[in-house]
Amino acid sequence: CYRRATMLEPMAEAIFRDGVAGDFLEAGVFKGGIAIAMAAMLLASDAGGSRTMWIADSFDGLPNVSAPVSPELDPIVRAENRRAHWVRGLFNGSQTKVTSYLHKCLRNQDGTLMRGRRRVRLLPGFFEDSLPGPVRALALLRVDGDLYTSITTTLERLWPLLSDGGFVVFDDWKFEQSKRAILDFRERWDIGAPILFANGTLDPMAYWRKGHVFV
Repeated sequence: CYRRATMLEPMAEAIFRDGVAGDFLEAGVFKGGIAIAMAAMLLASDAGGSRTMWIADSFDGLPNVSAPVSPELDPIVRAENRRAHWVRGLFNGSQTKVTSYLHKCLRNQDGTLMRGRRRVRLLPGFFEDSLPGPVRALALLRVDGDLYTSITTTLERLWPLLSDGGFVVFDDWKFEQSKRAILDFRERWDIGAPILFANGTLDPMAYWRKGHVFV
């Protein structure tokens, strides 16, 4: 998780340096570790501002992992679900636990609560029901939905809200159904920005920056 979190730091720095408009959001948070790191980056750079850190999750684990996608992809999804032992309800990080971790971790070095912490908000519910909700613009979108259907729903609902110069980051490139969801979405939306990778490990994080190149 350290590498997953620290790879976001230069993105947050670029967002504030370049004045990219919008909030931060993670879709699929489990126990909230990376979302807490994103919230800390946002509040440290925007303590007196108006940006929000959105934490989107069902807080009830994975949805139906057997939801049909297409005749071509369904066998891939079923095989991967078996290999990864994904079942309905897996990765259930309760809303109570995530809230308690936020309260425990979003603190300054002297132990006081970080200013602006009330701008860290939860979006509970499965993505097809909760997104985009009250979100109006995003600068940093981290997608960790694991499943083809979850990733596709997240991108369809939130990509139009990602500002020019914003970043979209994916946790699950290593899974075939996740990779296919990302690539299929890019093809449908004619996205030409190169896919980049961070971590240099067997668990690479894929990402790209929307719109024109900032210098």
